[in-house]
Amino acid sequence: DAIGELGLVTFDDMIRLAVRLLKEQPAVRRAERRRLRALLVDEFQDTDSQQLDLFKALLQHDAESNHEVLGFFVGDTKQSIYRFRGVDVPAIEDFHERYEELVGCQQSRSDFHLKTSFRSVKEITGFVNHFFDRKLKLTEEREELTPHRTEVGDLPEWHLIDSDAEGEGF
Repeated sequence: DAIGELGLVTFDDMIRLAVRLLKEQPAVRRAERRRLRALLVDEFQDTDSQQLDLFKALLQHDAESNHEVLGFFVGDTKQSIYRFRGVDVPAIEDFHERYEELVGCQQSRSDFHLKTSFRSVKEITGFVNHFFDRKLKLTEEREELTPHRTEVGDLPEWHLIDSDAEGEGF
């Protein structure tokens, strides 16, 4: 392929090669882990399998050391938008449930569910709660948002667009 012929490395290649390096070279893995105290992953719901492998390699506890890299993962499966590029929500949930086993951590896993929305007013959080609880079941448990903002703003307007500017249908 052209990318290989030009000697270029894609973003996906960088992750795949980093995972391979960390798995095949224990000295490199130990050196990289020593540099880390914690790993914070925001938007965790959009993590693909290669990225999960990278996190596992960086977080994997080394029996020869007391050093532990702490993992912090922030995400909301209702906001996952990258399934088209390989995001696997069940794999993410499995990583979450089996975290201690997968990385061999010494610290017990703790879960914190943030349910307050600082971004949206009551009308928006009410719509989100209704939509995801009754119309689109993405999670097993009910995860209702509570609005922090009390002021009532203008309600959003919804427009159904069924054709483009030239009148062609979508």
